Amino acid sequence: MTFRYLPHIIIASVTLGAGFYFLTLKSEANSSRPVDVTPTAIAVKTAKVLRQDMPIYMTGIGTVQPYESVQVKSQVTGQIVELHFQEGQDVKAGDVLAVIDQRSLQAQLRQAIATRDSTAAQLADAKVLLARRVALKDFASQETVTTQQAQVQKLEAQLAADNANIDAAQTSLDQTVIRSPIDGRAGIRQIDNGNIVHATDTTPIVTINQLKPVSVSFTLQADDLPAVLEGQVKAALPVTAFDRGNRRELVSGTLSTIDNQIDTATGTVKLKATFTNDPLTLWPGQFVNVRLQAGSHKGGLVVPEAAVQQGPQGLFVWVVDGDGKAHNRQITVIDRLKDLASVSGQIAEGDSVVIDGAYNLREGSLVKTAPEPKSTAPIS
Repeated sequence: MTFRYLPHIIIASVTLGAGFYFLTLKSEANSSRPVDVTPTAIAVKTAKVLRQDMPIYMTGIGTVQPYESVQVKSQVTGQIVELHFQEGQDVKAGDVLAVIDQRSLQAQLRQAIATRDSTAAQLADAKVLLARRVALKDFASQETVTTQQAQVQKLEAQLAADNANIDAAQTSLDQTVIRSPIDGRAGIRQIDNGNIVHATDTTPIVTINQLKPVSVSFTLQADDLPAVLEGQVKAALPVTAFDRGNRRELVSGTLSTIDNQIDTATGTVKLKATFTNDPLTLWPGQFVNVRLQAGSHKGGLVVPEAAVQQGPQGLFVWVVDGDGKAHNRQITVIDRLKDLASVSGQIAEGDSVVIDGAYNLREGSLVKTAPEPKSTAPIS
């Protein structure tokens, strides 16, 4: 049995030996070839570090308010007999809005005038009598003269009071003609013609709101107040109102007022901006987003915000050197605006920073860059 299978064993051994021999030659041949150890360059996009001014913006939510608002009420009691305005009408200061029945007040004025005339006549007679008694001083007692002088003084005082009553009656009569105290737009009428109005009524006849100009009241964090105060000393600070989605610019104006105290409950301070509002873009009661420019960072280093990375040691950027290698540089972000960041730190004007592909980088990684944009878009 053993010799029977011997030829097969010999053939298998020769085959295995030959195979091992050829594998050894191939391995030696491969080991003799040079190994390519060149690292693979990582594709990235870069942008230049620029030096330029960057606005300092502060944002808040504001409410549109009329520049002036007046609730038109009657100062006398009476029936409204005339209305001279339409709802939604633009009116000027001094325009007649309503007229109240004047008959009773006209009668009071005539009565006051008659009383004044009567007193004036009595005073004239008293003065004549006093003059006669003074002229007859040798025949009239001093007591009589003194009494007559007192009567003249009493009637003079009464005449002054009568004139004051006339002025009061005339004022009340004038107040039956209700005029607009400001330029503005009339709202919805609250009281109709024919109704009785009183000086104590809480409901106005109509409300007049001045819409040109118009105000926006908004709040900022108290920490922003020093920068606002500093900027306000130099010039009027521009304020821009945006729609509720904060996407569309509505109108531009200027900061007009800073409240004289900080709200301790919220840690905010209230401000007011004024807008010409021509055309009528803003409407009282409207909510808007407000952007206040408190100044600018002059000649600062600016990079695209996409270049700013967060690491264990804080914020940094990848800077590509002249040999095409990426290096980690620590920075501090001073401010952000749109897709840009004003920074300081271990970078300089003209450096190339990575804005895309940074997630694959390590310190010293070899990179290949796409063409850099010619310049960063102007800041506005």
